[in-house]
Order: sequence, then C-alpha cells, then structure tokens
Amino acid sequence: MKLIRWICALVIVVGLAPLVATLASTEIASLAHCELDEGSVHACIIGGHDVGNALYMMFVSGWYGIFALPYVAGAVAIWTLTVIVGWLRRRFARPE
Repeated sequence: MKLIRWICALVIVVGLAPLVATLASTEIASLAHCELDEGSVHACIIGGHDVGNALYMMFVSGWYGIFALPYVAGAVAIWTLTVIVGWLRRRFARPE
C-alpha cells in the first residue's frame, strides 16, 4: 500500500509540474514587467540576464499538462482507494 501511495505521489508531482511552471513563468514575467505569450520569445531582462527563452519554455510547457491531467486524476483516484481500503482494513480487523 505504501509503495502504491509513493508512486501515486510521484505521478501527481510530475503531472502537475508543467502547470506549476506555467503559473511561475507568468508570475515572474508579470513581476518583471515582461511580455509573455506562446507565440514567440520576447526579451526579458532580470538581473542583467535575458531570461525570455527560459520563461517562454516554462510557459509553453503548460501544454504538456493537458496530457498529464488524466494521469494525475487516475493517481488521485488510486490513492483515494488505497486510503479507503486501508481504513476499512483497520476498522474491521479481527483482534488477535
């Protein structure tokens, strides 16, 4: 049961990473007053370095989230089932 929960947690973290990256890139670009869109890379100078390409890649990675969300939903469902089964086993365990 514990292994299943760890695998589900890994799937959830990896599956949500593109969406988190998209939100982070949007917030960074907003704070730096930079233009950010999926059409092209725009220059964004932060601390003397152009991070426009990195922000663009983070922003566009959100599209991978579309493919990852079904896996995340499945992992959440499996995790929920393992928690329920574990609870039922403890609840109805025979005292020895």
